[in-house]
Amino acid sequence: MGLVAGEGPALADTGVDDGAGIVVTAQRRAEREVEVPISLVALDGAGLRQRGLADIAKVADEVPGFGVATTFRGLPIFTLRGVGFNSPNLSATSPVGVAHDDLVLAYPAMAEGPLFDLERIEVLKGPQGTLFGRNTTGGLVRMVSAQP
Repeated sequence: MGLVAGEGPALADTGVDDGAGIVVTAQRRAEREVEVPISLVALDGAGLRQRGLADIAKVADEVPGFGVATTFRGLPIFTLRGVGFNSPNLSATSPVGVAHDDLVLAYPAMAEGPLFDLERIEVLKGPQGTLFGRNTTGGLVRMVSAQP
C-alpha cells in the first residue's frame, strides 16, 4: 500500500500498464505496487517534496513499522517490524538494509544526509536476502534516483 499516488518510470518497454499508482521494482522488474506480493510502502519523489521528507528519519515517520533512532554517538539505528540492531559501533551492520540505486550502503551511517532528486523510495518489509543480499533480514529501504 503506497502512501502517495503518482506516476512511476516509463513502462513502454516493460509491458506494464502505467495507470494510477507507483511503479516499483521491488522484485527486480517494473510492477505497480498493488501487484507486488510482498509488504511494501512506496513514496514517490513529488510526495517526498510535498511532505517535506528530506531525510530517512522523516521518511520513517510516514511508514508504519519503520523506525529510525540514534545511538549515543549519533549513528542511526534502523528497525522494520521491530527487527533492528542497536550498536554504537561504526562498523556494525544493520539487519535493515539500505540501498541507493542498487548500491548497498553497508553501514547505517552511510545513509545519513539529505534526500534529493529521488524518483521514489521503496520500504520492503521482511527478509529480502534473495534479491538484495545479506543484511536484509528485517527488510530494505531502497532509494531510486530520478533520471535526467
